[in-house]
Amino acid sequence: MTNVYFIPATMSDGIGEVAARARRLLEHLLAAEAIALADQVPLKTHFGEKGNRSFIPAAAYDGIVDLLVEQERRSCFVETSVLYGGRRFERDSHCALAKEHGFTRLPVMMADGAAGEDTVAVEVGLKHFRHCYLGRMFGDCEQVIVLSHFKGHALAGFGGAIKQLGMGFAAKGGKLAMHMGVKPRIRKHRCRRCGMCVSRCRVGAIALSPVPRIDHAVCVGCGGCFAACPNKAVSVLSWDGLRNLIFGGRIFREKLVEYACAAHRGRADVHRRHLP
Repeated sequence: MTNVYFIPATMSDGIGEVAARARRLLEHLLAAEAIALADQVPLKTHFGEKGNRSFIPAAAYDGIVDLLVEQERRSCFVETSVLYGGRRFERDSHCALAKEHGFTRLPVMMADGAAGEDTVAVEVGLKHFRHCYLGRMFGDCEQVIVLSHFKGHALAGFGGAIKQLGMGFAAKGGKLAMHMGVKPRIRKHRCRRCGMCVSRCRVGAIALSPVPRIDHAVCVGCGGCFAACPNKAVSVLSWDGLRNLIFGGRIFREKLVEYACAAHRGRADVHRRHLP
C-alpha cells in the first residue's frame, strides 16, 4: 500500500468522536485499497507504562473494535514485553496493567510469551541483521492492525508506525540487538544450574559445566536465555553495549527499520497512526 489516508481528530473532540473517526478512517482505507480483513485480526497497540499518559486511551479503539465485531472478526490486543524492568517486563504484570488502563473489550495477549522468550526468526538478509527475532504469535498472523501513537524517543528521534513495527513486534532478544548489539553472558555467581537457559537455546550455545558459559561464536542473540532465567544470572550489560546504547543513534535507527521490514514481511498489515 502506497497511499496515506488522514482524518483530523484530537482528544479535545471527545474520546467518543475520536473512536468514531478512527472507524470511518479504517472503513475508507479498507474500501479504497480493496483490503479484505482476515478471520483473525489482532490489534497491535501500546498499553502505556504505569503513571504514564503518552499512549492512546483504550476507549479510542472502540470504533475499530465495533467494526471487527460487526464483521465477525476475531481479535485481541497484542503487545510484547519490554527490555527494561517494570510492570511491562513480563506477561502477567503487563496484562494486569493493560486491564488497569481500560483494555478490557478484547483479550490481552503477549506475542512473545511469559517473559519475551517465545520467538520466531524472520530472515531479512539486510545490512545489520540476517535474521530478526519477533514475538512468535506474529509469525502465525496473516494480518495485524497496527495502532501507533506519536512520541519522542531518545534514540529514534520520533516514534510512530515504524517504531511500533520494529520495536513493538520484536521479542526481547530483538530489542536487545537493536539497542545494544551485544550477546548475553552468564554471571557465574548467580547461576543455579537450573537448565532453563539451556532449554530455551535453539542453537546449543549454552553449557553449564564445567562452568556456566555462552559460546558467542554459536549464539545468535535471540535473548531467550536472558528472558527465561529465573535467577537473573544471564546479563546483557557490557561496556560495548552501553557505548552502543548511548552513541549509536544512527545505527539504532537503521536497525529499527530492518526490524520493521521483518515485522511487515509476508503480511497485509493495516496501519493507523495517532498524532497529538
